[in-house]
Amino acid sequence: MLKRQNSDSNGINLLGNNLNVSSDFGIYKISFPKNVTPGTYDLTANSDFGAGIPNADNHAEFDLTSGSLTITSHNGNNIVGTFNFTVNNGSETITITNGSFDITHK
Repeated sequence: MLKRQNSDSNGINLLGNNLNVSSDFGIYKISFPKNVTPGTYDLTANSDFGAGIPNADNHAEFDLTSGSLTITSHNGNNIVGTFNFTVNNGSETITITNGSFDITHK
């Protein structure tokens, strides 16, 4: 479920969480360029197309290991897409699947 969307001059950051309250409930972040066009993109660390899960104070930081973002449409300021990704912090692996969004940015 999308909780917050930020856009700056060049990029969009989506923050959200899993709709199901279970062991995999958590906050996630997806980032991509504001001028993105329809297509499928690899999510990688330190790029314009990224994803992640914030770490708690007492846990090691999660690193993005793989993932993809599919933009199905970008009409005017409306962007629709899906995503999935996997992160690891050395002792725990978390996989986000079936993520989706439909946003209108500034």
